[in-house]
Amino acid sequence: MEMDEKFSVRFERNELKRLDKIVKRAGYSNRSEFIRSAVEHQVELEKKRNCVTVEVPNLVMGYIDALVEKGYYRSNEHAVQTAIDNYFNHERIESALKAAKGMEVISGRTIEVDVNSADKKVVKK
Repeated sequence: MEMDEKFSVRFERNELKRLDKIVKRAGYSNRSEFIRSAVEHQVELEKKRNCVTVEVPNLVMGYIDALVEKGYYRSNEHAVQTAIDNYFNHERIESALKAAKGMEVISGRTIEVDVNSADKKVVKK
């Protein structure tokens, strides 16, 4: 048997007023239902944090499907990931870094790109 667990959350009075308006307008039966829904939504967003949605033209999608069917790739996702990996090779990254340095001169803003970290984040200052 699963046990439900409770925890408390404190809100300022004005936040509660805004929350209650949303609960009522959106048709939730109570605050708890809304908060559970909001937490679930945030968890789903967190799962997709490193995902990118790509629109692929029908002709290209047909080509990818054929390559997957012939066994060149495990899945459509694998084919797209391989294309991305191949596109962002060392030369293209170096070229992008040089372009970023040029933009720093023009804009006066510093742009740092950390290509050695596991997260591969772009940091703008």
